[in-house]
Amino acid sequence: MENDISAIITVYNKKNTVSRAVKSLMDQTAALREIFIIDDGSTDGSKEVIRKLAAAHANITPVFQEHCGIAGSLNKGISLSKGEFVIVLDGDVILEDGWLGKLMPCFKDTSVAAASGVTRLANDRNLWALLGGYSAEYRQSKIKSPYVDHLSTCNTIYRRASLNRAGLFDPAFHYGQDNDLSYRLIAAGYKLALRKDAGCLHFWPETIGGFLRQRFNGAVGRMRLIKKHPGRWKGDMVSDIRYFAGVPQLGEIMFFIKRKKAALGLFLPFFYLLRTCAWMAGVFYENHLSGASFKK
Repeated sequence: MENDISAIITVYNKKNTVSRAVKSLMDQTAALREIFIIDDGSTDGSKEVIRKLAAAHANITPVFQEHCGIAGSLNKGISLSKGEFVIVLDGDVILEDGWLGKLMPCFKDTSVAAASGVTRLANDRNLWALLGGYSAEYRQSKIKSPYVDHLSTCNTIYRRASLNRAGLFDPAFHYGQDNDLSYRLIAAGYKLALRKDAGCLHFWPETIGGFLRQRFNGAVGRMRLIKKHPGRWKGDMVSDIRYFAGVPQLGEIMFFIKRKKAALGLFLPFFYLLRTCAWMAGVFYENHLSGASFKK
């Protein structure tokens, strides 16, 4: 089973992190059948970094395309790959040691369509990264079940047969494509496994502009998810409606304080306000300006 694994790394302006993502993948214990690095029209020098990586490793195939969004990039990689299992990684993550060895046993259960580890904050010296990253860690910390109803494409392995049955990523989503596929896999009768003893370090946006763009895009994605999956208006186990609405949560503030970030915990009300403003802007855009529609 571990000898028939393909990997896809999606990149859009990640020149400072893609090399570390590749190294962390190649440092895993099992040999990979192939690695595709899909560059989605980067303009920051990522292409040159990817070309050097491909020249240094025979099993890496670079793919350069016009910008079309992460769903299109993932679908391109999946269509090119041949492995029975497909790893998908963001170009701004670093896999922890043993990640692959801990996730692959999940697939001994044939009803498991995908398995993932948790995300941990990589750039913890930046205010905006701390606020976004610790918020994600807090939400994951509340999950007690080994199975969830949403896995991010940040660090996940998919069973190809499950993708063939449920379909690939919907290119209408530029954010929320992982939620949509997760919901479809669940509807098809599959399980999604989350291993808290496996994970990756994730680099979060480090500017207020990057933070607000991420929240805006998240709101647009959530509205599109509700249009396509009306029964999911409350969200899921990883990102529920309270998160997207910016509802203050005492538990999240305490999560910051326990990690010796008390000052940031006190900053959270302002963080919630900004998140809510970006969220409302995204909701307005999607409901009044985008014109997107979906088949249910």
